[in-house]
Amino acid sequence: MVSQIISADSHIDMPWLPPKLFVENARPEFRDRVPYVEETAEGPYWTIKGGWEFATQRRILSVNGAGAIGVPYSKGVSPRFDKFAETGLFVDGAKGVRRLTDVKLRIEDQNYDGVRAEVLHGLTGIETWCPDNDVVAEIYRIYNEWLGSFCSERPDRFVGLACLTTRNPEYAVAEARRARENKLKGLLLYTIPGQYERCQPFWHDSWDPI
Repeated sequence: MVSQIISADSHIDMPWLPPKLFVENARPEFRDRVPYVEETAEGPYWTIKGGWEFATQRRILSVNGAGAIGVPYSKGVSPRFDKFAETGLFVDGAKGVRRLTDVKLRIEDQNYDGVRAEVLHGLTGIETWCPDNDVVAEIYRIYNEWLGSFCSERPDRFVGLACLTTRNPEYAVAEARRARENKLKGLLLYTIPGQYERCQPFWHDSWDPI
């Protein structure tokens, strides 16, 4: 029986997104610059060309990994991740079954947890890895369109928030205006620690249109 609990902070982050989402939906000028999945000796990794000077590698997130940062699951590191593992989440993920981004399977997990609905957002941190404002805007555009489509399959169970870049208010305003077209119900502005010098502070008048 489903309870009336609503999760107001649920993620659909890059690790569990469809592997070809960005490459297949990017405009031609961005196709070789957006995130893609690369097969490695350690397994598949989300990868992006370029990156900040402190990035030690272009691989950024383990496919179907744990948490928003997509680390490969290892037992005993996190009690929360161990709980996920007990349900078979990571075993399924290794088989290509992405329960977090499959509407039917995610609802089954909602029911298991006693959750009535979720407010969904994601991609927190991607601006840390991508220095190109144009590429960040394209990544968010693709994600927001995908999230809107995902939520529209069961609007009684999923409410999506549009991700907006914090490095360029003009881009953020344009994407906010598209959010309603994508059937999203709110906005997410997520400032990355250590990136403040690259962002306009939220009290700046350039954010007034938001």
